[in-house]
Amino acid sequence: MTVIGRACRGILRAVHSRPWLFASVAILVFALDLLVPPLVLSLARKPVTAFTVNPLLSSLPGYLASGPGELGERLVKTWGLALFWFSADGSFGIEWGFAVTPADLARFALLSLLVAAYFALWLERRSPGATVGNARRRVGRSARGSRGHLRPHHRRLHGDGLRRPRAPRHRPSLRRPQQHDHQVDVGPVEPRHRRRDDRARRRRALAGLAGR
Repeated sequence: MTVIGRACRGILRAVHSRPWLFASVAILVFALDLLVPPLVLSLARKPVTAFTVNPLLSSLPGYLASGPGELGERLVKTWGLALFWFSADGSFGIEWGFAVTPADLARFALLSLLVAAYFALWLERRSPGATVGNARRRVGRSARGSRGHLRPHHRRLHGDGLRRPRAPRHRPSLRRPQQHDHQVDVGPVEPRHRRRDDRARRRRALAGLAGR
């Protein structure tokens, strides 16, 4: 319902800002709905020769007030009553006819209002003020959506209007980190000949123990 309400308010605002345009387009479309069918039939088949208004229209109020049948039936019959018509006479009678009923007038009026509202909205959309307002609304929505995710220099830019340089920060390199061999301190290394003497001394001691 919120979207429908916003759409209705937008249509009313566009119509209110351009009432003469709305009325002109509505009247033009309504006249085209009435006159284009007889014009096409006149060009395609035979020119129109008569325009007739229903002579029973003078007694229509009395029929609706106290006519035979129920009120619903009288309204249904009136809804389909031909108010006026265009016709062309031919060699063997009427060549063609175009009649307009209250239902046709209601359909023409609704179509005229829709087309006029479309043109009013289209011009409202293309106006410079509407373009600036839409841009501000988009900026506001994007700022609200990204609130808390802005960088510090962006906040400084929005606050005082000056763009300040960012402090350089270290970016990790894409190269592989070099692996360094860690040397383990194992203490002083004894000479090789001293190790041989120690091994010989241990063998002699083991041999003496075995001889006993």
